[in-house]
Amino acid sequence: MKDVKVVVENFARYDDQAAFRQFYMHYYAKLFRFSLYYVRHEVIAEEVIADVFVKIWNNRIRMLEIDNLDIYLFTSVKNQSLSYLKRKNMLLAKLEKYDSIALINRYNPERELIGNELIEKVNQAINLLPPKCQVIFKLSRDEGFKYDEIADILGLSKSTVKNQMTSALAKIKDELSSYFEDDKEVPTYSIYPARSSKSL
Repeated sequence: MKDVKVVVENFARYDDQAAFRQFYMHYYAKLFRFSLYYVRHEVIAEEVIADVFVKIWNNRIRMLEIDNLDIYLFTSVKNQSLSYLKRKNMLLAKLEKYDSIALINRYNPERELIGNELIEKVNQAINLLPPKCQVIFKLSRDEGFKYDEIADILGLSKSTVKNQMTSALAKIKDELSSYFEDDKEVPTYSIYPARSSKSL
């Protein structure tokens, strides 16, 4: 997609519906996945995203005032998802289990070298992470957000985010330790490299 600011300018200031569709399609997939962690149902996640984008269109001129679109969008989806859960009186403790093998495939460019047993161990480690820890891990490693951005999205302190990530990596490291008996340090960061920056 071309410069997102230009796209926002076109639909917010000039009511360009084609630009809005382009904006929607650019963000839909990752916002859908994020909502799914909360609502645990694909149809509901689709409704959440639809509601968020309807509100954006109805108040589109305000989009010109948004400095960080990614934080704004993820925060909006989080709030809309929690609003749904509150209305339905659902528990927040459980999150949708995502495809951990696909997660490994994204994180490791040398995935062909990883054995099935190791993949299973990583799968177990990820699934054992507490719900909040899973969301933070996802935002950092899959979506590429920095710790301060995750803190803004989830309404947490930066230190809490950092501690949660440290805990997640330590647990994964512990699960993988038996596969790296010759190494003093399990190369968790090589398996889960953080993205250096986000780009649209």
